[in-house]
Amino acid sequence: ERSIHAMCPPNFPTADAPQVGITILDGGMGHLLRRKGVEVTGPLGSLQRFLGVALANTQTPEIVQAAHREYLDAGSTVITTNSYSCVPAALELTGDASWEFTATSITAACEQARQARESFLADVSASGAPAPSAAIHVAGCVPPLRESYRADCVIGDEEMAESYEKIVSVLAPLCDLLLVETMSC
Repeated sequence: ERSIHAMCPPNFPTADAPQVGITILDGGMGHLLRRKGVEVTGPLGSLQRFLGVALANTQTPEIVQAAHREYLDAGSTVITTNSYSCVPAALELTGDASWEFTATSITAACEQARQARESFLADVSASGAPAPSAAIHVAGCVPPLRESYRADCVIGDEEMAESYEKIVSVLAPLCDLLLVETMSC
């Protein structure tokens, strides 16, 4: 079985050496979800490509949880909510441009990560294996508001601030920390 520990040099600090203070984050959810069967179409970084990943939180939550579990089983101590794609611009491609739909998608992303963490910790406890040496944290993803890596798609400062305020207001109560990814600015 391939794990993060197998990929590290022999003297690299791992969960077996917590005194060093190394934190292992998860990897890309969109690519892993695609490999697990979530339909992802459109050009890389596009809103169309975001849509399938965002909808997975509510349409195939078991796949999202399985992806989080894969990262936890590999040694991650931080898992990131599958909310990179949960932005109004992507979700309105469904025909529902409401903030409530976006908030529901973000909340579902948080719930899937939290449930994966609880399931992982319960399985470790039930197995009699030692508990993880570090706390498992859920990082709330604060995403770009439009296509990734497209400066020409950045919205105005006022609209951006309003959108980020709404997104963070949903994430913050459900997550241990926030991870700002590919920030629109």
